[in-house]
Parts: sequence; structure tokens; C-alpha cells
Amino acid sequence: RTFPRNYVFSGSHEFYGLILDLNIPQDVILSLEAIIEEYSSLKMRDGKGSCSLLEKYNENKDLYCGPPDQVALVGLKLAEYIRLGTVKLVQGIRLVSEKSGTGLKIGSDKLKERIVPNEQPTKVSSTTQSSIAKGVLNN
Repeated sequence: RTFPRNYVFSGSHEFYGLILDLNIPQDVILSLEAIIEEYSSLKMRDGKGSCSLLEKYNENKDLYCGPPDQVALVGLKLAEYIRLGTVKLVQGIRLVSEKSGTGLKIGSDKLKERIVPNEQPTKVSSTTQSSIAKGVLNN
């Protein structure tokens, strides 16, 4: 039982839920719980907790706030951390992109200063010229 009138049953790979209507008398619910307890591992949750998420969706303020609500809270916190991590990642990528672009431009300018162009035309030997000509004619 996760809340009064709410039950979760586990199957082999899935879970099934049962939510009882508010109009069902309490003695019928107690009889049902007695049967479920006899043939399963029904666990009753005692006490009350803060139901911040559930209060938004349920008019009945007496509902117990149990593990499903805690899972939702942890999920919301995890989603916030994922969002913050994504923002930091995007900021890092932008910073690296800007710095890399600046670095490449500076490096390119330095290379242009240091490299002296070859003033002599490239000479191709007669052997290489004939090999190239044979390859072109054969294709």
C-alpha cells in the first residue's frame, strides 16, 4: 500500500496499480487488505509525511506521502543536476571554440611569417613524366 486506498503489485517485469474509490466503505477496504495480506507481502505504511507533490494533484490532504513521492523528488533533483550540467557543458564548448579559433588564427599567422616560399619551380624527372604519361594513356 503506497497511500490509503492505493496499492502497487509487482509482476515479473512490470508493476500494477489499484486505486480504490473514496465511496467504498472502510470495512470493505479492511476485508480486502486482510485477503491481500494473507496471500502476498502487503506492507502497510504508517505515519504521515509532507506530500508537497501530491497535494498539488489530490484534494484529500490526509494522504500518506511515501516512497513514490520521494522517488519523484529525487527524479526532479536529478533532472535539475542534468540541466545544470548541460548548461556548464555548453558554456565550456563555447569557450573552447572561441579559444581554439583565436589560437588557430595566431598559429596560422606565425606559420605564414616563418615559412619562406620556394622560389624555384618544382622539377619532375623524365622518368616520372614518362610513368605518368603511361598511366594516363592506359586509363
